[in-house]
Amino acid sequence: MKKLLFIGLWISVFCFSSVIAQMPDGGPSGYSPENMPKDGYMKGIILDEVTDEPVEFASVALYSQRDSLLVTGTITDMTGQFEFKELSYGAYYADIRFVGYKNTRMSSIVVSPQNKTIDLGEVKVERSVTELDEVKIVAERPQMEYKIDRKVVYVESNITAAGGTAVDVLENTPSIQTDIDGNITLRGSSNFTVLIDNKPSVLEGSEALQQIPASSIERIEIITNPSAKYDPDGTAGIINVIMKKQRLQGFNGIVNGSYGSFNQYSGDVLLNYRLNKFNLFAGFNIQNRSMQGSGSSERESYLNDTTYYLLSDEQNEMGGTGSGFKTGFDFYPDGNNTISLQANIGSRGFGRSSISQYHEFSMPSIADYYYLQKSGSERNSDFYSLTLNYDHNFGNPEHKLQASLFYSRDNDSDFEELKDTDTDASWIGNDAEPYIQRTLESGDENEFRFNLDYYRPVGKEGKFETGYQLRYESGTTDYLFDLYDHNLNAWSNVEGRNNNVELARNIQSGYAIFGTSTKIVDFQVGLRAEYADRVIHQISMDEQYKINRIDLFPSAYLTKQLPFEQQLQLSYSRRINRPREFFLDPFPTYMDLLNIQIGNPGLEPEYVDSYELNWQKKIKTTFVAAELYYRQTNNMMSRVTSLRDDNIMIHTMDNIGTDHSLGTEVMVTASPFRWWELNASGTMFHYRINGEIEGEDVSQQTNTWNARLNNNFKLKWDTRIQLMSFYNAPSITAQGERGGFFMINAGIRQDFLDNKLTATFQVRDIFSTMKMSFTSEGSNFYTHNERMPRSPVFTISLSYRINNYKKRQVNNGSDTNEIQFQDPESF
Repeated sequence: MKKLLFIGLWISVFCFSSVIAQMPDGGPSGYSPENMPKDGYMKGIILDEVTDEPVEFASVALYSQRDSLLVTGTITDMTGQFEFKELSYGAYYADIRFVGYKNTRMSSIVVSPQNKTIDLGEVKVERSVTELDEVKIVAERPQMEYKIDRKVVYVESNITAAGGTAVDVLENTPSIQTDIDGNITLRGSSNFTVLIDNKPSVLEGSEALQQIPASSIERIEIITNPSAKYDPDGTAGIINVIMKKQRLQGFNGIVNGSYGSFNQYSGDVLLNYRLNKFNLFAGFNIQNRSMQGSGSSERESYLNDTTYYLLSDEQNEMGGTGSGFKTGFDFYPDGNNTISLQANIGSRGFGRSSISQYHEFSMPSIADYYYLQKSGSERNSDFYSLTLNYDHNFGNPEHKLQASLFYSRDNDSDFEELKDTDTDASWIGNDAEPYIQRTLESGDENEFRFNLDYYRPVGKEGKFETGYQLRYESGTTDYLFDLYDHNLNAWSNVEGRNNNVELARNIQSGYAIFGTSTKIVDFQVGLRAEYADRVIHQISMDEQYKINRIDLFPSAYLTKQLPFEQQLQLSYSRRINRPREFFLDPFPTYMDLLNIQIGNPGLEPEYVDSYELNWQKKIKTTFVAAELYYRQTNNMMSRVTSLRDDNIMIHTMDNIGTDHSLGTEVMVTASPFRWWELNASGTMFHYRINGEIEGEDVSQQTNTWNARLNNNFKLKWDTRIQLMSFYNAPSITAQGERGGFFMINAGIRQDFLDNKLTATFQVRDIFSTMKMSFTSEGSNFYTHNERMPRSPVFTISLSYRINNYKKRQVNNGSDTNEIQFQDPESF
């Protein structure tokens, strides 16, 4: 009886289902998608399968599983995330598409009353490689990507930077300016923070970027308006250098080497071994950078009724050396925990030598001297750092806890020597004893950091982040000043010019960020509170200079997804520029007989309020980004030069007032043809200084601009050609102006041995146009300087990949990867 009842029930269900299936909407009208409750929700994150980087602007289309009709669609945001709201119950599949990636389909997705919220998790998409007319077309990273909150520069695509450093990678990047010494400014400011793999660098600013080989870098991120999560240091923003890593199973590695003009060379090795839960890595690099150049200077000083002139011509040579070793491991005990340890040790050096011909005279004629000046300097440093990271996620990649410990130590030594020899008008020395001085400086710096960060989703749309940081820095500097005594044929120390100073800084901070999405706009607000305790002990003068302050650093973001693959973001952040020890130390440093450097212990930090409005639009293979920005600096710090009555220049730092920058950046990436990629950008801005120096108004303003153009050509023989150029227009400083300059570079890259070996040849500053000029003036002085490096510079580089490190695999004939979605709730 029970069997008959079961069979009858089964037949009834089958017949009822057959009738339902033949209805126009697949069911009775009460269950059609149009009439079902629309309270389903779906989300996911699109990542590159190898690098685990978010894929921004990927299109995600949701289709009905029953009839393959399009239900809705969206694009991923800057973190690779997407979401669908107000979904009806039913079965779906999602198609994911983006240029350069294989199409990916997520199938068997079911939204039901029992499972209204669907989390697809991390969806890994694969880069594509296709064959066309026997020519291999490889989907490559563009040289640059413009994300809504940052610019990303990919080093592998930057041919003209091969064999160089991070500075060479950045010199043709929007928002960045470089000079002939390798110094970088970000939107006109040299005050920015350098991070390496999101962690602090042992070195600072341009010096850090000059020491990182380009061949060791995966990408560089430029963040001009960071959130409250980041340290507020760096008024211009953050330059985050992401080093090469490998996560594939087995042993792999890469070896790079280069040689160029003026005996420049570099080399590095990176090895990686991944076995199940362990990832081991080690790397070594060495470099020698040298450059020759020339320069000239004019100086006029006005005392009483006399004008003093100082003219010079200079030949110089400078260069830097460096070497480093790193090693570490990643341990993945399970899917929710990661432990990483990395150690770095290395050394760096920088040297400069010059011979200058000076002519000093006055009008009316009081003095008329000729002399030769030989100068040389050498700075060396040994450093090491340790980083320990722990990551834990609570079964959800968006709900996680991160902790890190960082310690670094840097031991420095600096030697400078200067010799002035009197000559006749033909620069032939006379019998007078030359003036010779030298300085020896030694010191150490220590830094310890502890970070704890917590991330948690709030509801369907929101997220909450909070964290704490402890940061302690200490350092000592000893400075000795010697004069050469010709009577004793020995060096004699001048005790009154020796210096000894100590610094200790304790910074503790906490932050909180909340963000969510509404039907109108996505928003994120954050606040960082910071307590700073700083003590400078001027031992030579028996003085102490203390600061105890509490500062608040808010940030805010509003993001709007617009129709037709457009995105708009408005952001704000507040940041700080803390004076360096050298700027604060009031003890005089005698640069030469006519120049003295004196620090200012009363120097206040700069505070910057930064506003940005960013817009992005993708039109087929063309991408357009535009940024409107305004930045105001309060307590503006500036170098100040003044003239004493004895015709000696005093150089110091002071807070002179405020400066204001209002500008726009426009960036376009296009592919007119399959073999040609074009990247053009330009910046126009109005810069204004409001301030005074020693009671004299130095307010001034100017309109200036810069432009960059990259052309990348892909030939059928696995050959790549790149032409790069940039121009920086003249600009102003508090006491003068900087001249404009431009440069053109070219490079060609060829792959061999099935892409295992890459050779690159490049030429920098092809037409020798990288000349720089500076003018400074006050009420009683005027100076003008010009400098030009010797160019062009030729470099050849080789790169060999072990087990095809970082190369994508060719597709197996299929245009689409299909992934069956398995809902964890079903297990």
